[in-house]
Amino acid sequence: MDEADLLEINRLAHIAPEKSLKHARGIRDPWVRCEALAGVAVSLPEGKLQKQALHESIDAAMLVRDAARIIEASIRPLEALLSVGRSDRFASLLSRILAMLPDVPDPAQRRELLRLLLTRIPYMPEKCRREVVHALDGVLE
Repeated sequence: MDEADLLEINRLAHIAPEKSLKHARGIRDPWVRCEALAGVAVSLPEGKLQKQALHESIDAAMLVRDAARIIEASIRPLEALLSVGRSDRFASLLSRILAMLPDVPDPAQRRELLRLLLTRIPYMPEKCRREVVHALDGVLE
């Protein structure tokens, strides 16, 4: 599975979201599965199937090999959660991944991950933004 396959799944999501979901679920690599499921979730109608796709996307992110990559992979489900109006779930996932920051040994990498969160998701709820900025301040000290 490569970038072209992921783009195809996302394109298909707008035409046949349930078929695209089936393809996304079959991806072996957890990072790519996470990306695909989050992309499909935003194309599904609000309801049980959309919630399942979002949940599976988060689960896939948590299977990535280390804390830094889990945090980075989680950005896509975070974007998807906001896109479908699930700011409650967004806040929960954000807190979960921020709690993993101490497991990232390199302070420069922690700073970069926090900056990535702020730049990739500039429209996050203000309370969440303050949480990220507070974590960034802690790394900069």
